[in-house]
Amino acid sequence: MKFQNRYFFSMFLALILTINWFIPAYAAAPTITSISPSLVFNDQDTTITITGTDFL
Repeated sequence: MKFQNRYFFSMFLALILTINWFIPAYAAAPTITSISPSLVFNDQDTTITITGTDFL
């Protein structure tokens, strides 16, 4: 009986680890709510501000 329990537990653990290996963990995608300024010229230094959520 002990052998069967160990065998079952080992196979169950191997199955769970195998399934988790192939399922990717998805992260929340960043959401951009605004970009300012909306107009930028090439010959000027301009600070661009991007606001949103879930940035790293």
